Amino acid sequence: MTLLLALASGAGAAHAETATSSVVLPGVEVVGGTPAPGSELSRDHIPAATEVLGPRDIDRTGIPSLTGAILEDVPSAILNDTQGNVFQPDILFRGFTASPVAGTAQGLAIYVDGARFNDAFGDTVNWDLIPPSAIESAAIEGSNPVFGLNALGGSMSIRLKSGFSYQGGSATAYGGSYGRAAGDVEYGRQAGPFALCVTADLPMTKGFARLALLTFAGSMQTSAGATRRRNCIWA
Repeated sequence: MTLLLALASGAGAAHAETATSSVVLPGVEVVGGTPAPGSELSRDHIPAATEVLGPRDIDRTGIPSLTGAILEDVPSAILNDTQGNVFQPDILFRGFTASPVAGTAQGLAIYVDGARFNDAFGDTVNWDLIPPSAIESAAIEGSNPVFGLNALGGSMSIRLKSGFSYQGGSATAYGGSYGRAAGDVEYGRQAGPFALCVTADLPMTKGFARLALLTFAGSMQTSAGATRRRNCIWA
């Protein structure tokens, strides 16, 4: 009995020495990979090539155009006007398509203010529902499973203007050949924890086919993050 107690006490002392001599490893910080606007994550932490288009890129020529900014500033991106409609182009990014044409193999996931913009049927993308003058920024990146379905070729996260980031009002009118004329109006205001932003875009043309297209986007937001948004289009 005395021998067993001595062995037990010796084993307990050895275990105590092992516990006290354990090595504490430094902590490891894991950073989620998303360059979506508003995530407050530096692009240097993203293990992929990203392109972010700001208001100056979209309104470089004085006429707001998201598709024009993508064509000029985003490498490996081209436009394909299959329908002959400048308001409904196909955007190809590294061989993958975001198109309004049903039946096209869609390979890009499009998000507007965090909500999926691809249609539920066919995952098509109706670009004419987004007034270019209402866009604050657009982030484009390659394949990332975080963005869900149809992000095999990449994703685009579009952030619209709000009354917190844009205050005041402006109106723009321009025209061109073949009876083309257009104008847009925008207004933003903040009152305490509430904000309002309204944008309207009206392009008209009298070329081969007469066209008048009115796009309206409005939003009401609170500092707590609640948002009520309304998008309408009349042709």
